[in-house]
Amino acid sequence: QMNKTMMRMEEKLTTVSSLESRCENLEAKCSTLEDMLEAKCRSLETTSHATMDHMDKTLESVCKKLEAKCSSLEAKLATTSQSMKDHMDRSLRYHEMRIMNQKWKYSASTYSRDELIDAVYDTVEADYIAENSEMLKESTEAMRRGDFPTENNRENKKG
Repeated sequence: QMNKTMMRMEEKLTTVSSLESRCENLEAKCSTLEDMLEAKCRSLETTSHATMDHMDKTLESVCKKLEAKCSSLEAKLATTSQSMKDHMDRSLRYHEMRIMNQKWKYSASTYSRDELIDAVYDTVEADYIAENSEMLKESTEAMRRGDFPTENNRENKKG
């Protein structure tokens, strides 16, 4: 179980690494485009002023769009990275709790119906106490294993 968790964490880290790599590639492309823009601007210095103004506006618009796209990708990467880190932290805490709970034992005493009757309870009280204490024990042990009951108390959901 722990190996599966660790493998999933490694997969998520690989995904984060891949996203970071993609962002670096986009930054490199932006840098290349900026270099190309600067080179193009230098070559346009010899063209007419009107043509140059038009091209400047077009290139500036393209640059703004690229900068916005880079900013958007950086924000998505940061959000995704944080979300994955949060998920891995929650998953790790859950699995650490499961490992700790493997050694846990239910320590409260439970008594049978007959033992309770012998201890001065009447039949109705003994039935009620025996049934509910056993149900409480089973529910507690199930929750310690990570099985959490739903509203109808019949279906279980892994935590």
